[in-house]
Amino acid sequence: MIDGVKIISLKQISDERGKIMHVMNSTDPHFKKFGEVYFSCGWPGVIKGWHIHQSMTINNAVPI
Repeated sequence: MIDGVKIISLKQISDERGKIMHVMNSTDPHFKKFGEVYFSCGWPGVIKGWHIHQSMTINNAVPI
């Protein structure tokens, strides 16, 4: 485990049409401040890199 990393199960709401998962809500105890939410897709054979910030809180969601 990486120091400071929290693993939080996503709330799922299901019915006969499908389901949704709440990634983050402002009422969640781990919510700090809203910045942006996005998904990124890399094409086969392409390597994408992160850029540096002086200070940053990152919240990753891994839908499986």
